Amino acid sequence: MVLNFSNQRIKINYILNSPILTDWGMYKFTPYLDEIIRLDLSEAISAVGHDSTAKLLSQILCIPIATNRVKINMKIGETALVFILRERIPEGKVLSFQELQNFKYDLGLLKRIK
Repeated sequence: MVLNFSNQRIKINYILNSPILTDWGMYKFTPYLDEIIRLDLSEAISAVGHDSTAKLLSQILCIPIATNRVKINMKIGETALVFILRERIPEGKVLSFQELQNFKYDLGLLKRIK
């Protein structure tokens, strides 16, 4: 199931480097397959905890994404853009920017609905 936002811009509240449920509630998590230009990232808070991921997301989204290792608490109606690495890396391994570019990844939308 893909979230239906019609042709409007999608307001992004948070940018995450992994899918995480930040509190009890109901969420929808779907792949984001549309153009980056449809995302309203103007007020998005980065919760990306790794420098290499922040650098890669900066390139993908064409805006600076800060490394910001913080805990967030999504409220009902808020949406996060989520970076999803499609391969499991060894425990404790921190990927460099160059290494990260060799892995497959997806972007997803996580919306808290209840």
